[in-house]
Amino acid sequence: MPSSNSASRRLAALWAGLSGKARLVAAVVLFALGYLVGNWFAAGEEQPPEQPGPGKTSHSGAHAGHGAGGGTGPMSMSMRRITFTPEAAALMNIETARVQRRYVTNVVRLVGKVDYDETRLKYITAWVPGRLDRLFVDFTGVEVAKGDHLVLIYSEELYSAQQELIQAVRSARQLGGGSLGNVGNNLVRAAREKLRLLGLTDEQIRQIEQRGEPVTHLTIYSPIGGTVIEKLRQEGDRVRLGDRIYTVADLSQVWVKMDAYESDLVWLRYGQEVRFTTEAYPGEVFRGRIAFIDPVLDKKTRTAKVRVNVPNEHGKLKPEMFVHGEIRALIASGGRVLDPELSGKWICKMHPEVIEPKPGKCRICGMTLVSTEELGYVAPTASEADKPLVIPVSAPLITGKRAIVYVKVPDAPAPTFEGREIVLGPRAGDYYLVRHGLKEGELVVTRGNFTLDSEVQIQAKPSMMTPEGGGGGGGHHHGGGGPKKGGATAAVFVSEEFRREAQALLETYEVVREAVRSGNMERIRAAFWLFGATLEDVHSELLQGHALMLWLDLRMMLRNDVVLGREVKQLHDARRIFKQLTEHIDRLRRQLLAVPRPKQKSGQDGKDAHQNHGSSQSAPAQDKHEH
Repeated sequence: MPSSNSASRRLAALWAGLSGKARLVAAVVLFALGYLVGNWFAAGEEQPPEQPGPGKTSHSGAHAGHGAGGGTGPMSMSMRRITFTPEAAALMNIETARVQRRYVTNVVRLVGKVDYDETRLKYITAWVPGRLDRLFVDFTGVEVAKGDHLVLIYSEELYSAQQELIQAVRSARQLGGGSLGNVGNNLVRAAREKLRLLGLTDEQIRQIEQRGEPVTHLTIYSPIGGTVIEKLRQEGDRVRLGDRIYTVADLSQVWVKMDAYESDLVWLRYGQEVRFTTEAYPGEVFRGRIAFIDPVLDKKTRTAKVRVNVPNEHGKLKPEMFVHGEIRALIASGGRVLDPELSGKWICKMHPEVIEPKPGKCRICGMTLVSTEELGYVAPTASEADKPLVIPVSAPLITGKRAIVYVKVPDAPAPTFEGREIVLGPRAGDYYLVRHGLKEGELVVTRGNFTLDSEVQIQAKPSMMTPEGGGGGGGHHHGGGGPKKGGATAAVFVSEEFRREAQALLETYEVVREAVRSGNMERIRAAFWLFGATLEDVHSELLQGHALMLWLDLRMMLRNDVVLGREVKQLHDARRIFKQLTEHIDRLRRQLLAVPRPKQKSGQDGKDAHQNHGSSQSAPAQDKHEH
């Protein structure tokens, strides 16, 4: 006791000698040291798994499936499952959203400019060689009507042709009836046709016959009404047959040529309505319909030209005007487009403005109308299944070609989440379409998913950055000696029945390999369908414990490969998917098929092997904890 009192007096003297600031620092250090020591001793005490300490991660979900017959089913055996205390989950600010089926609207924004409608351009050319003695339209921009006179041309060839007609008419009259009369009439018809081909109208030919004298000049008339946009000759020029004199454009309808990015092409369809504005008329919205989508991308800009037919009755739209447009695509399942105005209608593939409620012919070109369903639109009898499965854009973690979501496990006693690799479709506004891997009604994490993935990686489980697990630092490790360096997982013992079924899967993989080598897309898709069917024939009930967890994780990724492969359209995509499939098959061989089952020497040995079924070749029955 004296020594204790002496030590107390020394500490009191030392404390009294400290300044106020030094006392504050010493108090903080002592408090932190006491907190750490208290936690150290508290960590050594065994606590019920249902009530882990505040802010600590519970590993009960990871333990749920170890040992024969343990767990509550295959889904509880997930290698990507992680459980938190309610306090820890609250601190992480985790938010979820429900996977749902709904039509989503994707707004595609485009830029472009106004251009002439090429089908409404006409060229005024010289039908006969000669001299331009008069140009009635002597500057560009003049509005002309159909039938207006444009050019007065003198032609020696035309003069000779008129002389032939006059002579033929005189000869026919002199020959009268009979066979000779018929010959004369044939000569007249031939002379008339020659003048008609040289550009004279029937009225002009009739006047020549009545006068009995040739005219020295030919008048050329406008074939359409519009605007003279080019004047290529001057008065007094000599022209040859076919030389251009004017270009006339009908601007009552124009084309708008827009640039669409490669990623937006999936949402564009022939006949879709496009709304756009111009700088000249702010606030005024013009409308047109897509008439053509260029099948070839510009190799420099990586865009495709989208041509829109736009009515322009009032002439507000001028060629070379810049426009800003948008297309609102209501997306259904399979990437189809829902448009109430086109649903169940019939449309002309040459003129998208021709839309009819029933089959028939186009009133402009006479082509047979086609149903809008053939062009990728949803039928009017769309069902609930036509709605796409969607998740918010903040839900998936995307790295390279992989997409990972964290799904909240329902009915878990504590906040539990499970990582899952899925196959995404294209993005539509604030949503991603889901092709495979999720079901309607499941809850996916939309906020806090990066934090979840970091915790999973720390525990050496498969995550966004470590697909096979491992490489994440300390924490809880599964049996089998823990994850190996570089993310490799030790191989496990599996039953002979599972090996036989897995061997059938490997043989089907070779079928896929040969199909990819052939380059035949139909054969490749069929091979992936066959691989998918063989995959479903592998029974997970033949595995237990850690082996089952490995197989379920592998099967998830193999199913994703099948979904991509059986719908692939391009050979380079097929090769990329096959490369990914090969990585997963190699992992199957390495983790589940590399270690042969030991021979049973006695009944006791057989019993022990059965108990170790599904465990790692060197692991004890219990999980290891590495801190």
